[in-house]
Amino acid sequence: MDGLVTYFAFTFVWVWATVGLFDGVRKIAKGDRTRITIWSITGLTVLSIAFSSGNFYIYSLEKKLLDGFEGPYIQLPATWGGNLKPQEREKASLSYVSAAYHGTGKLFMHFDRSGQLKTFSPSQNQMKEREGAVTVKVQLQEQANSFFNIGIRWIVSGLLAAILGWAAGRKRAAATNPTLERDAPQAARPSP
Repeated sequence: MDGLVTYFAFTFVWVWATVGLFDGVRKIAKGDRTRITIWSITGLTVLSIAFSSGNFYIYSLEKKLLDGFEGPYIQLPATWGGNLKPQEREKASLSYVSAAYHGTGKLFMHFDRSGQLKTFSPSQNQMKEREGAVTVKVQLQEQANSFFNIGIRWIVSGLLAAILGWAAGRKRAAATNPTLERDAPQAARPSP
């Protein structure tokens, strides 16, 4: 229910800002340059920029979070952890390749107690955790794309409303004010 209320609230604000920009720019193009019209256009423009910027900011945060999923995982070199005890080396390398598998799905080699490299084989529980990580990553990607698209819609709708409002105001102003019409050559009238 909360999501539905939020959706309708944001839709209402978006429609109000878009229609307000259209009408305000139309009035200015028609010649109505009152303070309230100019202030309302300024306020609605700031509102549109704030909402689009907020959506782009959230998009950038989620993209950073998504970039962290992959991590800087590489295959451990043969000399890695050479100064550690065999049990500590095994445990540390196993933790590293387990985290790499969870984040990337790649199977790296780890050290066993004898110091030999061995391919990591995930348990059933680790495979389920990996599936959960993939699900979360896909949801974050979809959400990030949604925020980006909403930011673009705010900018495009504001610009389009202003352009169409200007065109509508100029067209009406030209139709109602003969000084804005183009001077057409008039044929000489014969004298009576």
